[in-house]
Amino acid sequence: MGRRQATHSRIKIIVTGLCAVALLIAGGVLAFADAPVDLPLSFDASDRAQSELLVTWLEGRRQGLYLVLGATFALAVVVGVLLKSSAHSDLRNAMESAEQVAERRSKFLATMSHELRTPMNGVIGMADLLADTGLDPEQREMLDTLRLSGEQLLVVIQDVLDFSKIDAGKVELEDFEFNLLDVVEDVAEMFSMRRNAKRVAFHQWIDSRVPILVRGDGARLKQVLINLVNNSTKFTESGEIALSVGLAQDQDRQAVVQFSVSDTGIGIPKDRQARLFQSYEQGSSSTAREYGGTGLGLTICHRLVSLMGGSLRVESAEGQGATFSFDLTLEKQGRPQPPPLQLAVSQDPPRILLLQQDPRGASIQRARLEGWGAVVEVVTEAEIAEQVVSERSFDCLLIDSGAAGIDVAAVAGRIAESSPSLPQVVLADAREVRGLRAELRSHCRYVLRSPARTTFFFDCLKDALFAGSEREVSRPVSGRDTKRDHGLRLSILLVEDNPINQVVAAKLVQRLGHAVEVAHHGQDALERIQQAQYDVVLMDCQMPVMDGFEATRRIRNGEAGPQSRVPIVAMTANAQQGARDECLAAGMDDYLTKPVRFENLSTLLDKWALAEVTI
Repeated sequence: MGRRQATHSRIKIIVTGLCAVALLIAGGVLAFADAPVDLPLSFDASDRAQSELLVTWLEGRRQGLYLVLGATFALAVVVGVLLKSSAHSDLRNAMESAEQVAERRSKFLATMSHELRTPMNGVIGMADLLADTGLDPEQREMLDTLRLSGEQLLVVIQDVLDFSKIDAGKVELEDFEFNLLDVVEDVAEMFSMRRNAKRVAFHQWIDSRVPILVRGDGARLKQVLINLVNNSTKFTESGEIALSVGLAQDQDRQAVVQFSVSDTGIGIPKDRQARLFQSYEQGSSSTAREYGGTGLGLTICHRLVSLMGGSLRVESAEGQGATFSFDLTLEKQGRPQPPPLQLAVSQDPPRILLLQQDPRGASIQRARLEGWGAVVEVVTEAEIAEQVVSERSFDCLLIDSGAAGIDVAAVAGRIAESSPSLPQVVLADAREVRGLRAELRSHCRYVLRSPARTTFFFDCLKDALFAGSEREVSRPVSGRDTKRDHGLRLSILLVEDNPINQVVAAKLVQRLGHAVEVAHHGQDALERIQQAQYDVVLMDCQMPVMDGFEATRRIRNGEAGPQSRVPIVAMTANAQQGARDECLAAGMDDYLTKPVRFENLSTLLDKWALAEVTI
């Protein structure tokens, strides 16, 4: 359509030009044709007769001269317009061609994301399932290597796809409301398994003055933090990693928030820091050989932070770790910020004994608890904790095993014998939680995975401080119970066409204690929903016969009958920016990327199960 309009415009301009040329010729004929008055060959301005003769000659040819001047001007305008139109047409054609290439490139990246992440879902998912079976030490070591290799490959895949999209100029920042605390805790949760494999302590800290409800591109912010934490995890074999969020400046409607990720890893020599943010660059060739990677992670972070209006900085010295930081100006949400959490329900603040061997972790945990209104005493040794409990009165014992490795079961058992009425709450790494929950069921009120999400940890701690002893151990307390807490199972419909992914996802759901049925495509899902009732639908997006988007639209349009509002969760290998929005626009309620992780699936199903049963 655009090219046809341009052709019509050109024809009109050419016709106008031809008319101008015709007028120019006619004017010349009128101006210079023979006339009864002839000018002398020599002209004397002082001769009155010659002057009158010149005036008479000009008067006779005035119309012709005007016509020549007008036609000349019109012809000049036409030529200019033709040249400008040609340039604009060439530019427009070039832009259209570039847009078509960019569109094809975007589709190619989305397809590659799906094709690469789909088999990785089988590799990592099966490794997670296998880890929960009876393995001897040698088998577990090999499995850990397999799982770590899969995670590293996944990072490489994502880096290449992200960089390709950024390099093509296809990244557009979004502006929406998000919870800053959720972003930080999502990042910490994603790296819990990999950190614990190295026994590296991880600390997250958010200044209490930082506004939690803000506006901006939360997805891109999370992507930057994930890359930075992943970078620290790669280069830190021992010690700690810390993700900190502070307030640099507080304004009426905006806040300048400072983000930093620091580690105790190998560090970066001063002479190599300048090229860290260049594409395909790493600190040195030996670093690339030893630790792997594409050299794109920091480049992606640098470009995304720049797009968001910040500047990524690095402070480091060889052998002394590194700190990457940046400031972002975030707009505060219009609605009021959530009130500060408070453990105290009376004038007497609760007294908590914290057993934590890591000094920095203890300092951060103490600041958090004191911010909630508790009086905290910190001990670093189990023997000292047992002695202090026998000498003084406390309302709760909090054991944070951290990466140092406390014999939690032994300590909790001995303290339970000496002080049976003292509530105990344990924070442990992800690998120890399940065993400790079974072992400490009679001793501890809660055994939580570290790092625990703030609101969940607060609810559990408050329940341990003030609830009766008959409350169930490890039960979520947020004003609602899940179906699983009442001994009921969720009924899950898994819509997936890939046979391997069917097995992985179904086993993960069953491992969580829920019932699952498998539909092979969208049409199959639609028919099953018409015949049976489900609590949650896990919907793949790209499938034969009928894809997940069309199936969701038909369900929402009422073709599934009374189950038109069943929660639908997108379960897709497309991790590109905008994929989540596309899923939500189709009528889905949530979004889960492949490879599907056990913890992510557990959190998501618990989230939607919370709406099923209300106390």
